[in-house]
Amino acid sequence: YLDAGSHVETATPECVSARQVVAYEKALEKMMASKARKFNKRFPSRGKFILLKNNADFSDHAYGCHENYLVPSDLWSELVFKSHEYLSRIFQVFLAVRPILCGSGYVAQDARFLFSRRAMFIKHIANTNTQSDRPIINQKNESLALPGLSRLHLLVADSNMSEFSAYLRAGTTHLVLLALEKLLKNEKAPVNIGIFAGNLDVLKLMKEMNDDIACVKLYSAGFFTKISVCDLHRLFINFINDAIHDAISREEKEILALWSECVEKIKEGDDDYLSCRLDWAIKKKLMESIPPPMYKQLK
Repeated sequence: YLDAGSHVETATPECVSARQVVAYEKALEKMMASKARKFNKRFPSRGKFILLKNNADFSDHAYGCHENYLVPSDLWSELVFKSHEYLSRIFQVFLAVRPILCGSGYVAQDARFLFSRRAMFIKHIANTNTQSDRPIINQKNESLALPGLSRLHLLVADSNMSEFSAYLRAGTTHLVLLALEKLLKNEKAPVNIGIFAGNLDVLKLMKEMNDDIACVKLYSAGFFTKISVCDLHRLFINFINDAIHDAISREEKEILALWSECVEKIKEGDDDYLSCRLDWAIKKKLMESIPPPMYKQLK
């Protein structure tokens, strides 16, 4: 269907696992590619129709990969309206640093390579807008399920072509939400709550880490003097292990293991591993393979 702005938007059905999300996303891509081929075959004299999956056009009109997660209504209220409480801070920091796993990659006008195109358009933590002053979390209270459950609507993700990145995007977010749900029920703060205190400016963190491709910058955070993006991811992984490791499925354990492995490979700078798995790394390798004269012409 055509979304606002006259670009094509697709939507998966409800999914019960990250693997299912990826399967439906790839099926939709194949369906759209088939439509483009049929158009080109039927109208060869009108030029070639090229289909792109991205997050902004050449006029800087933006459109993100919207994600929706079914969560208990009490957790939804904590994450959406209590933006300075520790549960919501944990989730905000996670979403700010998640692009090292699932950013689509982008070359800015000043030739900096960025993890995420979408991050450049995020202006707020939470509000009800979707087309201007875009937030990380949409506050619209639109329950599409049974009483006691709510739709958590996120606007911060890039669209992915890599199945691996899409798998980690949905899977890691699902794990963090499971751990937060457990935390809310137990009413017990995590050991490292200091990093999620008010010292971390989430929007600033998202912008600053976006061009930190080597993940070497250090950020002031709570009781820690400085901490890197990879170290933040390691704290999230440890938090999930402590909160729910004994209660998660085989697929969820696989996601946790892949998450940990990716963080280590990013920290090591293992381009061979990353450039055949993560969207941003695949794109970076492609851009680096373009001869300088052609690269300047593309810019």
